[in-house]
Amino acid sequence: MRNTILIAAYVCVLLAFESACTGEEKGETTVPVDTMSIVDSIGVLSGDDNYTIGMISDIDRGVNGEIIVLDWSRSCIREYSMDGEYVRRIGRYGEGPGEFNDLKGLCACGTKGAVVINNTEWYQYDSEWNFVSAEIMDNSNISSMQAGNDSLIIGIKNYLQLTGSGMHIERRLESWNRENPDEIINEYFKVKYVVNCPEDLYEEEQNFQILYTVTDESIFAAKDSQNEPKVYVYNLQGDLLDEIEMPYEQVRKTEREIAQEAAYIQGYIFNMTSGEKMIEYIPNQYKPMIRSIGCDAEGNVWVQRGFEDIPFYDVIDNETHEVIKNVIIEGIDNTINWNIYATEYGVVAAQVYDYDYPKVYILK
Repeated sequence: MRNTILIAAYVCVLLAFESACTGEEKGETTVPVDTMSIVDSIGVLSGDDNYTIGMISDIDRGVNGEIIVLDWSRSCIREYSMDGEYVRRIGRYGEGPGEFNDLKGLCACGTKGAVVINNTEWYQYDSEWNFVSAEIMDNSNISSMQAGNDSLIIGIKNYLQLTGSGMHIERRLESWNRENPDEIINEYFKVKYVVNCPEDLYEEEQNFQILYTVTDESIFAAKDSQNEPKVYVYNLQGDLLDEIEMPYEQVRKTEREIAQEAAYIQGYIFNMTSGEKMIEYIPNQYKPMIRSIGCDAEGNVWVQRGFEDIPFYDVIDNETHEVIKNVIIEGIDNTINWNIYATEYGVVAAQVYDYDYPKVYILK
């Protein structure tokens, strides 16, 4: 969405290294700085159908680190090895058992297999991706899911309410059993938004995101990633354990960035609706505090700074909740157009809008 000038990106990297090494910024301490870069990609423009991806709407990792891609436009799920080799394709367009007509989300559940949201149905698969069952859901409006363990799923559910003051969207971070998403086990928190028109809805989607990651025993969540530089820590039972205050300050977008973001969102909506819908999108004047939250194999939590023009992470120790290092991903700018997935099996990324053709990028 923002075509960041390459020189500016290099300057940001240089300043980040200098700051980390000298510790001269107020309130900062010296921590090591690691770098990562793109080493491979999955996806081709034409040719082998196993690698021609239509539209990447979600990515998860299998029990052995497999890269699982939800391909919305091709109505299928694609599985690749950690190195990007094709493994299998699950499902196809249709109305029958295990077929898809509106893929909305997936969650790999370790040795228990996986679950998939198709339209209003909850599909269950075993560990070999054999179709097991389908159930109609009472509330299929789930934004995202992550496995807490083999049987527990943590995710964001959206509840819509119509009142005299307009439509309210209440987002709740909840947990449920993988066999029944309508049976809520724990509610961690909820946030309510007022939406009165389509423009409000798109603004809410862009500027009011709940971000979270799940480790073996804890959930790390940002309730208001746009305005609040804080990460809340819960145990899986729903108890609030800690509040981590990140040393972030709001950064105002430039006029050029605001114009580019507005043009990008309006063009994206126009293309996604085949020209049927045009909106006047007004971006937030400030960059988000936090852009994403992930974790690594040691259970450390990766918090991506939302105000940096390159992917810049503060890595937090899972036990002490202190920043132990920074990670900078080289070769990626225009971060608002990237979804980056930091997981225990490594880091992969995909562009929200890929100007060539959809690809999954493997980083090391």
